[in-house]
Amino acid sequence: MQQTKNRYRFHDLLGLYARRILAEDAEGTTARTRLYSWYAEAVTAAIDWAYPQVVRLGAHPEPARFIDSEAAALDWLDDELRALLAVVTDTAESGDQWLSWQIVDQLRGYFQIRRHADGWLPAAQPGAAAAMTAGDDIARVAMLLNRGQALAEAGRDEDALSDCLAGQALAVAVGWTTAAAYLAHQIGWLQPERGTLVDADLWMRRALELTEDDQDGHVRAIALNGLGMTRLYQGELREAADLFGAAVQISETGLASAVRQLGDVDQAARLLGDVLDAYQRRSHRRGELSTLDELARLYSQGGDGVTALEVGLRAHDLALVLRDRKAQAQTAATVAQVHLALDDASAAIEWSEDCLAIARGAQAAAGPLRDRESQS
Repeated sequence: MQQTKNRYRFHDLLGLYARRILAEDAEGTTARTRLYSWYAEAVTAAIDWAYPQVVRLGAHPEPARFIDSEAAALDWLDDELRALLAVVTDTAESGDQWLSWQIVDQLRGYFQIRRHADGWLPAAQPGAAAAMTAGDDIARVAMLLNRGQALAEAGRDEDALSDCLAGQALAVAVGWTTAAAYLAHQIGWLQPERGTLVDADLWMRRALELTEDDQDGHVRAIALNGLGMTRLYQGELREAADLFGAAVQISETGLASAVRQLGDVDQAARLLGDVLDAYQRRSHRRGELSTLDELARLYSQGGDGVTALEVGLRAHDLALVLRDRKAQAQTAATVAQVHLALDDASAAIEWSEDCLAIARGAQAAAGPLRDRESQS
């Protein structure tokens, strides 16, 4: 019986028989380790194709031996996610603990692409526990980063900040400068949610200091982008535009936002049109979402309220598909602003209330989850 795409279910009696044979097989443990090791290699190769620049414990020397394209890598990861998560859990308390943290370390790149996918935090927890038990400080850095981002994705910003602060201090202590810079950026990224833009500025600048020797690297680019966003929030539009320009390969949407707010609508439209086209060709739905939201603001600023509303609703629908509560609230706020510009006060109020309800709902959802974990 086909259970899901590329997955088939066999009869329960056959499963019982297989488990009995495995238990009686002297080679069973060795075979299991070979299988799990293959999964660790394959997921590393897949991430080399899907998200090669992600900060992680290592890359694969021959990714083409497993997978031959980015599309094939994402298809494989989609198909094998449940199996990979099962291996993470199964190895976390075994003699092969390193497999647990190696696989979940690679999966962080996948979850950053497929943020709607289930299982990030449940995988990050056993991976972090395995690294802690083994006493491997490099692995602990990777797992604190992993769990910190998973917690942030679950709306638990304070817990995420705690993990990222611990991971950043440990990364500095063990000399993993790239991870230290990335974690400093991640800490800075969490500050605006807490209303502390000064701290955000300090942490983003610390990330830049740690990347001085890697001027063209991915982490420096996202640090420039992060500082640009911080300066944008602080109203320093010209400086923000300069920072986004320096990180343009990573953050074209942010550059367009700064240009829009500086009043150059035509240049912002050109930038956003190019970015949207690129995201749609790559099927990068999160990038498409943020670009559509910015385009809606741009059209509204230019006086084309009808187009702004159409684009804003597309962005909101995409946020619903991705199950991104923060993006849902943000796009609802954008639609509310467009309705206000169209002199439809009742619709603006309705969408503003929706935005508030989404934000309150996300906050309430984080509380019970935190309580359940503290009890367990």
